[in-house]
Amino acid sequence: MKTTLHQMQLFTHETAKYAGIESCSSEATSLSVREKLDRYGVDGLSDHELLILMLDGKKTRVSTASLASATLAVIDALAPNAIYRSLRSIKAVGSEKAAMLSAAIEFARRRIQPHPTKVRGPEDIAQLLSYLNTKEQEHFISISLNGAHEVKQVRVLTIGLVNSCQIHPREVLSPAITDRATSIVVAHNHPSGVTTPSDEDIRLTERLGDAADLIGIPLLDHLIFGHRGFLSFKSAGLPLRSAGKGR
Repeated sequence: MKTTLHQMQLFTHETAKYAGIESCSSEATSLSVREKLDRYGVDGLSDHELLILMLDGKKTRVSTASLASATLAVIDALAPNAIYRSLRSIKAVGSEKAAMLSAAIEFARRRIQPHPTKVRGPEDIAQLLSYLNTKEQEHFISISLNGAHEVKQVRVLTIGLVNSCQIHPREVLSPAITDRATSIVVAHNHPSGVTTPSDEDIRLTERLGDAADLIGIPLLDHLIFGHRGFLSFKSAGLPLRSAGKGR
């Protein structure tokens, strides 16, 4: 699915609000990102701070923090093979930094996950998306699978929507068709950590399941996850399509 310029602007705006909070926190402790790296190690830095180091390498400045927010919005929203072109279009990033970041992401992907992830159960999906566990905004994700239940593509479709019913089935299924997926899984995080599905979550899942069946790309599961764990609709016996459609 191609992400429109308007969508990217929304993602950047929403992410920047939280980046501001994060940078204020860094200033409050009077530690620059480099100082935090020296003190806590690379695993003690947030995604946003890691990007600040890659983009600047110096202390947290408002300009660099905002640039990191815009960059993170692109990385979160797009498939890996589309990241370079979109990053290059951000004037302050440019071709050189876009190439470096894209190469770093692809290098890490090959080293850490050299073979396709096979989905045997909801635990595999929860592990795949664990990097989103502590996000302070809701992310809605679609995962395209092949016939062997291997992950073909992972996409963040929306960020920061209060009402998940604003997700339309076509936004989920169009990318799956492009990927030639044989099935899909969807997931979204609850920043509160509480994974109990709302009535809206249930209705949305049924609509997605019905639409997926119509085009022959079945919805296998819907995960709600957060820092306290995850809930699988399938494992919990919750409906993946409306009554009368079967399971």
